[in-house]
Order: sequence, then C-alpha cells, then structure tokens
Amino acid sequence: MHSLCFLAVLLLAASAARAQSTETFRSWNQPVEPYRIMGPLYYVGASDIAAFLLATPEGHVLINSGFEETPPLIEASVRKLGFRYEDVKVLLTSHVHFDHAAGHALVREHTGARVMVMEGDDDILAGGGQGDFRFDGEYSFRPCPVDRVLHDGDTVALGGLTLTARRTPGHTKGCTTWTIDLVEGGRTYQAVVICSMSINPGVRLVKNPRYPGIAQDYARTFRTLEGLRGEVFLGAHASLYDAAAKAQRLRAGERPNPFVDPAGYRRAVREARGRFEEQLAREKAEAVATPPAAGRVLADVPSAVDPRGRYVPLADRGSRGSQISIAAKSRIRPGHSGGEHADGGAAKQSGVDRDAGQGYISWSIVTLERAVAQSHGF
Repeated sequence: MHSLCFLAVLLLAASAARAQSTETFRSWNQPVEPYRIMGPLYYVGASDIAAFLLATPEGHVLINSGFEETPPLIEASVRKLGFRYEDVKVLLTSHVHFDHAAGHALVREHTGARVMVMEGDDDILAGGGQGDFRFDGEYSFRPCPVDRVLHDGDTVALGGLTLTARRTPGHTKGCTTWTIDLVEGGRTYQAVVICSMSINPGVRLVKNPRYPGIAQDYARTFRTLEGLRGEVFLGAHASLYDAAAKAQRLRAGERPNPFVDPAGYRRAVREARGRFEEQLAREKAEAVATPPAAGRVLADVPSAVDPRGRYVPLADRGSRGSQISIAAKSRIRPGHSGGEHADGGAAKQSGVDRDAGQGYISWSIVTLERAVAQSHGF
C-alpha cells in the first residue's frame, strides 16, 4: 500500500514538473511588479499567467492561481501591495488547466479561501486534472476540493463587490468569464476577465468523441462575449490584452486609463471567432471530402434484419474467400442465410447475390469490429 502511494506521488510530481519543463512555460511564469488596474482590482500574477486580486475591507477575492509554482509569486505580490495574503477569502478561476488552477490546493491550504468553480470544470479541479478532454494523461496537479459549484449567471459577493460568472465553454467545459463593475472618475466601467477563446492544438471541432458539443459551445461562447461591453479588457493570459505595455503606460500616468479598451476587446473577440469559424469550416470540408472507409455501417439496410447486427458489404467471393469492402450497388436479399466472413465465424444473417458474388452481411458488433480490423489493417 505504501509503495502504491509513493508511486502515485512520483507520478504526480513528474507530471507537475512537465508543466514547467518548457522554455515557453517558464517564460510565462516569471515574477513581475504587481499594480493597481482600477478601483479595488489589482494584477498579482506572473509575466503571462494572469492572476487578479479584488481587495475589500471584508477580505479579498483571488482569480486564478497559475502553475503549482505560481502561488509564491502571487503571495509576494499581494504582500508587496500592502495586503494580507491570509485575507484571501474566495478563490476563483478562469478555467482549470494546469497553468491557471494547478496552484489552487496550495492557495486554499495557506489562506483557507473558499474555492468556487463553474460546472463542467469542478470535477476536473477536484480530480487534479483527470478527465480533462484535452490534457487528461498529459498534465496533472494536486487535487483541490471545491466548496461551491457555479452556474452561468451566478454571482460572488464580498465586501460590497459583486462578480458575475459567465459560462463560456469550449476551451474547457466550464470555462468562466468574469465580469465586475468598477468605478473611476465618476464613471462605471464593466471589467471583463475573458476565460479563453483559443482552440488548443490537437482539439477537433467536428466529431470530437470526448467533447461532442464543442463546436456549439464555442459558438455560444462568442455570442455571450459579443453581448458584453468589455470596457476594461482583461484575460487569463496577460499577453491577450497587452498587459505589460498597458501597465507601463499606466505607471507613466497616462489618462484615460489604458486598460479601458473596449475596441481591443471587440477586436480580440472578432479575431478569435474568425479563427474558430475557419477551423470549423476546414474540418467540415475535410469530413465531406474524405471517402467513407470500407466496412462502414450502411444506413439503407432493412430494419427487419437483426437490429443488433452491423451491415457491411460482402466483396467478390474469390479464392481468398470473402473480404470486407465496398459493394456500392448490391442490396440485401432477405431470406438467404449462411455466408462467409474474414475471421471464420458464423454470420447472423446475410444476403448474397449469387450471380454477382456480392451482397451484405450482418455480424454482431464485436465480430464486425474484429473482421474489419483484420481485413483492412486498422
């Protein structure tokens, strides 16, 4: 038992180490000076892994914890701004990938903050990354208990501040965009922390068995984002909204506040939607252009034949015996029985045109899959 636990710890540590194993990931997680964005909203994240602090007299809200190595950087930033890290009462996230939520367990342990996560991402966080449709088996992190599961439109209130959680799925199933109203110079601005609009490499929008509704979710997300004002434009990655340059301009005293950038927000959403629609159109075109594989299930077989069977064309009956291939013009002839197939098993039913040497044959699902594999080398 002890050896199994030790092995699990080693595997978790190895996976976590991979999160910081590339030059890109390391460059995202460099310390930067914290700064006030507007009102009670502060940047306390790393060079590209964004984290935001909302400070109130009753405690603080923290959005995102970054890599497992990021919380010490966040803590240092919070203290440098003059706040107590222990006063973080609520811990939120944009989404539960390893670069935004892997530090949740450590932040919760050190602050006692209540962890609130959107439905669709809650089980992934509680499982330390297990079950994520894209990165399951590639990256894992320390599991973190979830104190409250959020739903689209739910609010989180603390110390007179209210954040609204908008479920914007696609990048993850529980991807969460946060909105909050901030006041500066007598005017109220809507701040929007975009979850993510990107499609990770290797993710398909068409026929994705691990996320069948992904294309519809992305489309819904863009409609949601287009309906927000996005006056203070923020995101889970600082590079999305040019944070470093805006912070430098803010420190130089530029007015109006450079983080007020609704045009940048609209442009980012428009460009991301364009990339999504381009990939979706490309995948749909590929699906139409790709000829169906031999051994496909045919839609025009009679329903009266064994409903548990699968129907595939039976090719010419030559010296090598029956092979599974496409016989485009053949049709079932009910009433015939018997037949041959590639692995020598007995077919449930078959209809064979004795003159043409072609027909359809029905196998049980298991037998069919084995026969197709043997005939075509899949």
